[in-house]
Amino acid sequence: MQNQQNESIRRFFTVLFIFLGLGIFSFLGFTARQTSSWIPVNGYVKSNTVKKRTIQYVVNGKYYSTENENLFNLFEQRFHIKVSYSRPGQGKKVVNGVDPEIGRQVVVYYNPDDHSQAIVNRGWSAPVVILLICSVIPLIISVGLGTFAGWDQNQNSGSNNPW
Repeated sequence: MQNQQNESIRRFFTVLFIFLGLGIFSFLGFTARQTSSWIPVNGYVKSNTVKKRTIQYVVNGKYYSTENENLFNLFEQRFHIKVSYSRPGQGKKVVNGVDPEIGRQVVVYYNPDDHSQAIVNRGWSAPVVILLICSVIPLIISVGLGTFAGWDQNQNSGSNNPW
């Protein structure tokens, strides 16, 4: 009886995890499609640190700024969470006491419905695809296949032992 309860709880959390992963993947897909129609505008790097860079841009005479490099940063912003290492490729380099990134021109894509939302790499940018391939997709597959293989094994053997 206890083994069946533990197995049920494990299955519940595994399925919950799979749905959570698929939900995040679906959100990213929806956002990628949405950002591909955002409007490009020139901005400039206002500040730069190892963890983030701030880019300022002007739309209709009004100044805005963004720290969003890719879809994961939009995800962080919308859900008020922090994903470690979601800003790949950012670094702080000082040459003769000056950071050469400061003042550099960058193309920013802003949301035509909300000008305060902007992103540097719209759509399925390389950092987002690489992060998904290397982390989320293999994790979902391994948990899903491991769980369902365990279910099949339990049904065939007639025991509750997952090993």
